[in-house]
Amino acid sequence: MRISVITVCYNAATTVADAAQSVLSQVSGGDNPFELEYIVVDGGSKDGTLAALEPFRERIATFISEPDRGL
Repeated sequence: MRISVITVCYNAATTVADAAQSVLSQVSGGDNPFELEYIVVDGGSKDGTLAALEPFRERIATFISEPDRGL
């Protein structure tokens, strides 16, 4: 079974790494019955959000960062 989790952010450099760590830690155990698809959609942040996510990039299935019109 696949579970998809989407994190939507904009200028969230101070909190986005904690969010990513929380999501990714949910599947760190060996006996989980599901596959995680982690998606991050960033609204074109200019505050270091992308740098904060860099340590997690290999575990993010889809990463989109582009200006948008917000939620």
